[in-house]
Amino acid sequence: MKKALLLLFIHSITVSALADTIYLKNGDHISGQISTMTISELEFKTPYSTLKIPRSDIKNIVSKQPVTVALTDGSQLKGQLIETASGPAIQNNNLTTPIPLSLTNIKAINPPVISDEAIVTGSAHLGGSKTTGNSKTQSIHADAKIVARTANNKYTAGFEYNQAANDNQENKNNLQIYTQYDYYFLPKWYGLLYARFTKDRFQDLKLRSAFGAGIGHELWNTKASFLSAEVGVGYTMENYNVAQDRDFLTARWQVNYHYWLLPDRLQFFHNHSGLVNLNNVGDILFRSHTGLKLPVYNGFDFLAQIDWDHDTRPAAGRLKTDTRYIIGIGYNF
Repeated sequence: MKKALLLLFIHSITVSALADTIYLKNGDHISGQISTMTISELEFKTPYSTLKIPRSDIKNIVSKQPVTVALTDGSQLKGQLIETASGPAIQNNNLTTPIPLSLTNIKAINPPVISDEAIVTGSAHLGGSKTTGNSKTQSIHADAKIVARTANNKYTAGFEYNQAANDNQENKNNLQIYTQYDYYFLPKWYGLLYARFTKDRFQDLKLRSAFGAGIGHELWNTKASFLSAEVGVGYTMENYNVAQDRDFLTARWQVNYHYWLLPDRLQFFHNHSGLVNLNNVGDILFRSHTGLKLPVYNGFDFLAQIDWDHDTRPAAGRLKTDTRYIIGIGYNF
């Protein structure tokens, strides 16, 4: 019994000697271990539980073990936090004297490590229909997208293809290939470069090439929902089979949105983009995709989608609007 009490006493002395300490503005202090601190709270482990302490309640911080301190100017320091009369200071073997810190200038403690290794995601969908008998129709839709994301860079590439026929007479055939590079200069703000290549046989469009740059902002990005908006300028060249070719400067916008109506069970999505001819602001190209995705098993999903394309200045004899109704199955990774 005496031996057990002695071991317990030695253990308590050791834990106390190695414990970090949080001093609160109300005069209390708590011993334990610093886990991490964000802009709003500090996560602190004690022998009994893990506490989340609002930063506004903290007066001073002392760490017995080295921590990583991220400052608001973007720099980072590593070392032990010690107590001073004016607040915490950091010291390590490379510093001759401790560096005073202000709690207001500390952005985070032990921030998550962001890897430079790319995270690759993507999707592919295939849909279509076919009827025989009194009427013979068929339609095919295929799309694919791949995204590679590192800490500050995102690379996107993909394509969309649609084809349809009625009584063995083709009445739809269009293809778009796109790529985009995003550089995140702030957590939710990024600069971008884009290229789009479109051909549409029944719009007399041999090839539309659109290039440009811009800026984007992720308004929110959570597990439940995502919304981003982009604006920019660019240059567009249109080559036609019959109509006169043209090229012009453009302003561009794009919106991407998705929301889980039922978490991991039913997702609503909408994205659209537009190009405005800066020489004639009434000349607008608009393309949108709206629909639902229903995950079914291990990355596979069902897709129900409506596409709406609008060209206020189509080639002579062509309609301004194309609408497509798509039912398909896809795979996400």
